[in-house]
Amino acid sequence: MRPLAPDVLAIVEMHFREFYATRRRPTLTRFWAEVAADCRRQGFPVPSMRRLRRWLDRQDEAELLRRREGKGKSEPIFLATPGSLEATAPLAIVQMDHTKVDVTVVDPVTRLPIGRPTLTLAIDVATRMAMGFHLSLDPPSLTVVALCLTHAVMDKTSWLAARGIEAEWPARGVPHVIHVDNGAEFHALAFERACAEHGVDLTYRPPGTPRFGGHIERLIGTMMGAVHLIPGSHFSNIRARGDLDPERQAVIILRELETYFALEIVGAYQVRIHKALGAPPAAVWRARIDEVAVRMPNDVRRFLIDFLPAERRVLQRDGLHLHHIRYWSDDLRWHMGRGPEKFTVKYDPRDLSVVFVRVGEGYLEARPADRTRPSIALWEQRAALRALREAGRRAVDEELIFSTILAQRALVDEAVRTTKAMRRGVPDRRCRRQSRSRRPPSRARRTRRSCCPISRWRNGMTEDFEHLFAGSRPIAALSSEERLRRIRADRWINYPRAQQALAALEDLISFPRRARMPNLLIVGESGMGKTMIVEKFARDHPAYFDAVNGLKRMPVVLVQMVSGPDEARFYKRLLAAISAPEPSRPTLGALENVALRVLEQAQPGMLVIDEAHSLRAGTVREQARFLNMLRYLGNELRIPLVCVGTQQARNSLRTDEQLVRRFEAIALPPWRNDQDFAALIGSLQRTLPLRRQSEIGERALKSILETTGGVTAAIFSLMTRLAVAAIVSGEERIMGSDFEDAKTTSLLGEAV
Repeated sequence: MRPLAPDVLAIVEMHFREFYATRRRPTLTRFWAEVAADCRRQGFPVPSMRRLRRWLDRQDEAELLRRREGKGKSEPIFLATPGSLEATAPLAIVQMDHTKVDVTVVDPVTRLPIGRPTLTLAIDVATRMAMGFHLSLDPPSLTVVALCLTHAVMDKTSWLAARGIEAEWPARGVPHVIHVDNGAEFHALAFERACAEHGVDLTYRPPGTPRFGGHIERLIGTMMGAVHLIPGSHFSNIRARGDLDPERQAVIILRELETYFALEIVGAYQVRIHKALGAPPAAVWRARIDEVAVRMPNDVRRFLIDFLPAERRVLQRDGLHLHHIRYWSDDLRWHMGRGPEKFTVKYDPRDLSVVFVRVGEGYLEARPADRTRPSIALWEQRAALRALREAGRRAVDEELIFSTILAQRALVDEAVRTTKAMRRGVPDRRCRRQSRSRRPPSRARRTRRSCCPISRWRNGMTEDFEHLFAGSRPIAALSSEERLRRIRADRWINYPRAQQALAALEDLISFPRRARMPNLLIVGESGMGKTMIVEKFARDHPAYFDAVNGLKRMPVVLVQMVSGPDEARFYKRLLAAISAPEPSRPTLGALENVALRVLEQAQPGMLVIDEAHSLRAGTVREQARFLNMLRYLGNELRIPLVCVGTQQARNSLRTDEQLVRRFEAIALPPWRNDQDFAALIGSLQRTLPLRRQSEIGERALKSILETTGGVTAAIFSLMTRLAVAAIVSGEERIMGSDFEDAKTTSLLGEAV
């Protein structure tokens, strides 16, 4: 091809440099038009479009693509990468990285979409084994890195069993080198110090060079390809997603997605042949792991704490101050008087109810000096701090922060309740009244409503509600509709018999483990409050998540007895109570094995069986076999058994001489007209949010017993119905005359 004239070539090169080879990415036709316009203006011959295309074909394609679309598009195509990251042995190099998961998760309660979680992964370069991962709705942070790294180094047998996964994940151990990108969490001083303390070298890949993390990037791509099969997937790009609405299709909760990833790793990824290895990663790991001495942390919890965020604080006379919260431990008093020396304080941003103070080679646990403070997260503390400062508070103290957080939580709870009511199409009257009245109140009205809500109620009359318990006084100031809703809801009321049963349960759960554990039978007629007592005890000992071992711990396992002595059905009910999946083949042996394995991981302190009198529905032989199973569970797990039921439950236990000797009984007989019964009615009066003091005398107490037969449930039902009637009528109190036979019968209804 004949070369362009020098003057024309200068024009072409100028437009190429300043127009065509830029991020505007003009077409060839537009490029030719710009060149032609300048050539005509200066009187030069205009090159044809074909000749201009041939000139472009001789330019550097890599440089042209880089200038038009950037380095990210150019380097994957044209950059030569002859080298590779090689590891000589397992655990020599471990890569870590984060990614936003291509699927939306839903709330476990409301099943509404809550967002896309972040996945943090770790991979062993030599064997391509996935070492561990962490899934969270939090953005990448040092805490997320610490949890992922802890999961990578720990033995995962119990972690898998807690999720009902019957497979091996042999990857474990402290790596020699961690290879990461330049994220702020990887440059944190606490992370660098913890790596040095555990003998881990930290290396960073050059900025803007994802090819240096090719192993972890490919593993992330494999995991994202797997989640594209889940409803609610966003797929990898808009074109692949089409017109699908991921938020509307979302069905999976975070815990289920975590199990899904675990299954993908242990059941698919690590057992498939890896192209670069020519063998499955799990097989390569087993074949080569004997080449190295696997370093395991002596204490997994201590390992996690080492990698948590840290602050330096001076120990003052009243404790350590962190995040505007004062922490104290009795062990800190031995370290007082050291002057300006600062202590390293580790904390978990998810839970500020405890911090870890570095002392020598170990840690001391310090908790808020005020033990009544609720457990809060760092984001809640910061949100409360912002709210207070926006309100003009310059000096912020601990009391203000916690009171603000409690107020915000109450606001959210109320918003959730109202939203659910609106979505069901039955908003409460208060919502309808507020929606009808949009006009703001007058200044005088605003002033009147700004006073303490506990000392006001309708018609301008005021009352301090001193006849009520402190917790019931704010409720008495609410609207009638709200008070009726709360009165009809379940509530706990302390009384001597319940306190006695709760104390016995508390002694039992703290009993040291031994070969033959003591057991308890709570016996009473139907309606005597047995179930409420054990449910109250279970609420006082809730399940919690052990972040160190990645397991759910359940101090109290409460299960309702099935309709008859059927071992298989009982094991299924037990697995459902501990949120464990059934085996694929639910034979009695398989159910028993899974239940025992999961219970050992949950570490229960007590197994409570409600409605134990249902045992009587079976034959004598079926009852004997079922009781033998209960005795086996107690012996194998070494935990106390608590049976709750009527006199029939006691009769069933008496058929097994070995088992009945281990049970002590607490009886809940019907109420009698004594001091305990008067105290119960007094507690009920002070709990029901009536605005005037009720008048219930000796005659009324006898009438209550005659009407209800001394049954706890009937007593509560009668008092609740009378309180509702008092609010509806405007009387706002229960009078002795309300217990007249005719009125009481109309409230309770006819006997069935």
